[in-house]
This record gives sequence, C-alpha cells and structure tokens, in this order.
Amino acid sequence: MDFDGVFFKLYVANNLNEMTSYMAFPLYETLQTQDRWLLVFLYSYQIYADFFGYSAIAIGLALLFGYRLPINFNLPYTSVSFSEFWTRWHMSLSSWLRTYLYIPLGGNRHGSLRTYLNLMIVMGLGGLWHGAGLSYLMWGLLHGFLLVIERPFIARLQSIDSTVFRVIRIGFVFVCVTMLWIFFKLRDQLFVRHVHAKHESKPAETVLQSGTALFTAGHHPTPCFPLTVRANPARSGAISVRFDGRADVSRGRPRDLIHLFSVLSASMQRMSASHWFARCGISAVMLLLACAIGTAWFGSGLQLPSTTTRDGTLITLNRYAKEPIPDVALVGSSLTFRLKEEYFATPRLRNLALAGGSPVTGLEIVANQPRLPRIVLVEANVLSRATDTALIERYSRSGNAEPVFFRPIRGAVAAYENWLHAPLSHAQVSSVLNQLVGQPPSGFDSHIYADRALQQFNAEDPSVAARMNARRIEQLIPETERRGARVLLFELPYSEQLESSRSAKLTREIIHSQFPNPDRWLRIDYARGELRWADGVHLDERSAVIVTQSIDRALGSLLGPR
Repeated sequence: MDFDGVFFKLYVANNLNEMTSYMAFPLYETLQTQDRWLLVFLYSYQIYADFFGYSAIAIGLALLFGYRLPINFNLPYTSVSFSEFWTRWHMSLSSWLRTYLYIPLGGNRHGSLRTYLNLMIVMGLGGLWHGAGLSYLMWGLLHGFLLVIERPFIARLQSIDSTVFRVIRIGFVFVCVTMLWIFFKLRDQLFVRHVHAKHESKPAETVLQSGTALFTAGHHPTPCFPLTVRANPARSGAISVRFDGRADVSRGRPRDLIHLFSVLSASMQRMSASHWFARCGISAVMLLLACAIGTAWFGSGLQLPSTTTRDGTLITLNRYAKEPIPDVALVGSSLTFRLKEEYFATPRLRNLALAGGSPVTGLEIVANQPRLPRIVLVEANVLSRATDTALIERYSRSGNAEPVFFRPIRGAVAAYENWLHAPLSHAQVSSVLNQLVGQPPSGFDSHIYADRALQQFNAEDPSVAARMNARRIEQLIPETERRGARVLLFELPYSEQLESSRSAKLTREIIHSQFPNPDRWLRIDYARGELRWADGVHLDERSAVIVTQSIDRALGSLLGPR
C-alpha cells in the first residue's frame, strides 16, 4: 500500500502538478481553449493522486508499526451520485462530518427543508476545514447545493437499471466535481493583479533587477530575495504582483513575457524524483532491516498493547497460544468477558471470552490447539451470534498467534506499559475483592437500560442460530474430550426481567434440550439477591466477583486439592 502511495504521490501527482501550474494567472492566457479544459481534468486526477497517495503512504507506514487504518479513498470518480461520491472520497473526513456535524444538527429527521439546510451547513464547514478562505467556502457550499438538488430525485434515479444511464451519471458527477476543483487550484488568484510596467504609473512600477534580486517599488516596498532568472530581463513586459506587496515568481514560456509567480527561491535546489525515490527506498530497507534485527533479538516476548476491542481479543488469544496451557479455559460472550481473570482464585485459569463474540468461536479455537486444558467451560447464554471464522482460521494454523515481526514503536510502548501496568494477580487484589464483596449491593437504578435490553431481547428470535451453535457444540465436545479435556456448560444469571424475555427463554430451551444431562453442566450456587446488573444485561463488578467465587468453589471439587 505504501509503495502504491509513493507512486501516486511522487510520479503521478507531482508530474501532473508541473503541467497544471499553467492554470494559474496569467499563464492560462497563453493557452488555447482546449488546453485549458485538458488542464482542468488533469488537475482533477492530480488532486486525487495527491490525496490518495499520502493516504496510502500513511496506511502502509501504520501497518509497519502494527496499526490498521481504514482506507480513505475508494474509487470516488466511479460514483453515480454526489452522495455516493462523499462515501468514497476522503472517507475519514466525510464520516467525521456526518457523525459530529450532520447528525447532531438533526440530519434528515426534521423535514426536507431542515435536511437541506443541514447539508449546506455541513458542506460549507467541510470546505472551511480545508482552509480559511472564500474559495474553500464556495467549494463546500456548491457541493452542498449539488447534494440538495440531487436528493429529491435520488430514489428515482437509482430505480433506472441501465448500463448506459449509469455511465452517463458517472460522467456527469465526474465533470461537476472536476469543475469545482478549480476553487482549490486557483484559491490564491483572487488576490493577484497584473502589472504592466510600461503602462503603470511610477509608484506602481515593478522593476526587475539584473539577474540577482527582485524589488517591488511603490507605496509598500518589500525586501528583495535572491533568485536566478533564466531569461533576458530586458524582454520582460509583465510581472504578477500581490496586493499585499509581495511578488510571486515562476517559470514562463519562451515568449515576450516573463511571468513570475508561485516558486520558492532558486537557492532551494529541486531534488529529482528518482533521487527522492531512491532515498525513500533505502530508508525503507534500513527500517525493515532494523525490524528484522529486533525480531531476532526480542522475538515475540513483548505483549503489544491493544488499541481497539479487537486488539484486546487478539491479546487474550495470543497469550493463550504462546503461554503454557492452563488447567481451565473459559469461553463465552461479553457476559463471561466481565469475569476478569484476577477475580478467580483458581490458578492457571484463562478467560478467552470474546466481547461481542460467540462462545463457539472460543471453543473452536481451544479445540484446534495441539494441547488442551483439563477443563473447558462454555457459556450457554448467548448462542445467537455467528462464529468468527477469521479468528478460528488464524489460531488454528501451525505457528498460530500474530506474525512474529518486531514493531519498534508499539514494542517500546509495550515494554513501558508492561513495566508500568503489569497484570494483577489474584493474590494482589484478593483483599480489595473481599472488601468489595463485603459492601452492600449497588443502589444504581438501571431500569432504563434494562427496559431497553428487554425490548431488544423480546424482538430477537435466536432459534435458528442457537440450534446451529448448539449442534456445533455437540460436535466439538466428543472431539475435545477424546483428547483428555472435559467440557462443561454453564449459565450466567440475567436480571429477572431478562430471564423471562423471549430470547433468553428460547435459548435456554434449545441448549437444555440439546444437553439434558445435568452432569454436562457446571452448578454455580450464589445468592441471587446480592447480584446487580450495571446495564441491565452485564453483571456489575461486585456481582462479577460473587459469581467468580461461586465458579471457584465448583471448580475446586473438579480439580481436587491445589
């Protein structure tokens, strides 16, 4: 991805920039009409290659350090509507504008006129995000106007199933978007005037000194700056001068005019594209070599910190795959995820519950490992979710866990985090847990969350997915137990409201009909009146500790003396 970005940024965008520089005043006066149109469309591709290029470079560099960034451009010039264009162009910006501006303003929830106003406001602010200038504001407002004009007809347009019509729509959107890029390219030209030295009064005359310096004479003199002029100064008839008194300089065509604008001092020598690409390549090779040395030196000993919930899941599974096999492994959903490992007094216990995942995913991963724990506890509350096949495949391969490639930035952070926030053991927190259990139950009123969860549980029909997952568990149990492990099911308590909900009752009936033998279940004894649910579904911390102590007691009779 980063090499694609370097190519688009360095070779496509930079080379097109050389050509589209003739769009600026006054160079465009030297062009024919067809050349001006060609440059407008070339600039449209230049700005896409520029934006896509640096985004791809950022994605590639982030991957090098272990971070996965979302794509930012998804073939925007193939959009058939302006609304689709903004789901493909600068996707991080458009999603931010939608989430933090459009939706808080009311979105489309308050009628058509309010929706149109919100679109104009959001796109106008999106234009100003690119720069505090009138041209950027106009660019944003015009895009908002196009979205407003298109909105009443979008459903009818999408109902027309014709390849020719689709191509026409793509071309129309592309042309309109391209025309609006002119506000980006010529954003500074509103502040430029053209001075003809032979026809201006003496105070406004711009004098070109011979070969070494440029002075702007007049009421607002500016200091000179060194440059090299590659033409005969005597042939100069026009110079571009800004209203603020600064003179802009650039290369001109070999005509009777020398147009000076939009370059830096000639003392800054321009590096060739091939030289720059070679330096980037050498730097990348040296960085990869350093990473290889780091891999050989450190290996996978450092546990990298998580940046997302998915990373937290991977850390849990990576540790299970790398460390010695525990005696007990718990698999489940977010309900079991709340039972933190440090709450358990049972030694050598690993909680592999996946927040937002299925218990079957964890059971599949455990069953596919070369060695198994003595006891596998499978939560039976949530069976409506599909298994995560990507995770199962990843941790079922030989040499599983994440690839062993040292990532220097995250590696340094991992070392610091492991030193500063080392994982707690049960012995370290046991006194705090005992104090927590000794406190009275929380008086937090969670009925609002419970009512919302109850509506969701009553609207959900888990029958099909629950039966499939129950059958899969039934297939995995004998395969696992033939290898010496013991698999037990367990249920975590819901609140009384949710216990009688449609989803909970159906799931309970399905799993108990599939496994009617009471010996297949882990008996957990607790005082239900002591339990509370923070959000109506998940146990609060004190209740989670009480349940883990109950599981500890049940496991004690199975594992024997410690």
